[in-house]
Amino acid sequence: MRTIKPIVNISKIVDKYDVFIVDMLGVMHKGGDAISSSVEAIKKLKEQGKKIYFLTNSSRRLKEGYKYFPKHNIPTEFHDGFLTSGEVLYHKLLNKSKGFDKLGNKYYYLGANQERSVLDEFDEYVKVSDISATDFIFVTGITNPSDKIEDYIPSLTFAHQKNLPLLCANSDIVLYFDGIRGMGPGLIAQKYAEMGGKVVSVGKPQKQLFKYCIEASGEINNDRVVVIGDSIPNDIKGANDTNIDSVLITQGIHVDFLGEGYIPDIEKVRNLSLEYGAYPDWAISGFRW
Repeated sequence: MRTIKPIVNISKIVDKYDVFIVDMLGVMHKGGDAISSSVEAIKKLKEQGKKIYFLTNSSRRLKEGYKYFPKHNIPTEFHDGFLTSGEVLYHKLLNKSKGFDKLGNKYYYLGANQERSVLDEFDEYVKVSDISATDFIFVTGITNPSDKIEDYIPSLTFAHQKNLPLLCANSDIVLYFDGIRGMGPGLIAQKYAEMGGKVVSVGKPQKQLFKYCIEASGEINNDRVVVIGDSIPNDIKGANDTNIDSVLITQGIHVDFLGEGYIPDIEKVRNLSLEYGAYPDWAISGFRW
């Protein structure tokens, strides 16, 4: 088990790292306007000559994802790169990568039906409104913030009986909706896997996404790279699997367990880390300089 150290300001560890891989939802914003202290932290890091890469499990492609920077009042000049799970999914589908090449052509949305999805980029994929007429299930979000996993059990049961694969473009188990936490699409995929269904997914904690950011930065020393995120199963586990350091934001999706204290409760952080089998190197209540 790693030693987890509490910090109050990110400036305390700034000299240890050259590349910062930063989560968006839960760190930079919570479904509404950007968190001012987080924006200030990014600005200060850039002033120190650090490289900033935003990495998010958003199911949107980059060209769509960038539209959400002004929506959340996040300045675009304070980062060196941006990657979404949706962008990675697009290229896996385009290149017919293993696991993504035999889904079929007809898909049924389960959960949020986005105005434009990755599958809309391809002529070969056709959206159907009847789950009994589909080749695979596509999950990108949920219908309402108040949704519960029980709401999706009938559809998942039918899909499992028909041996339909489920494609998940966002592995987040918890999402923010204008500051309110709700179930994420990753929970639907997780439940389907528990039922014995086949799940094909893209997103953190898959280490490939973290490696893309490191490669883009040109950094060859993993010791100079750190991940900042609020999800132990996604951000912290991904960092552990990629062999890079990480900072857990404790007032994120785990706040009900970790508490709202300004100084993180390291015993609680350690206990939750033990539950997930992933351990941050540092814990801070919020992303601040």
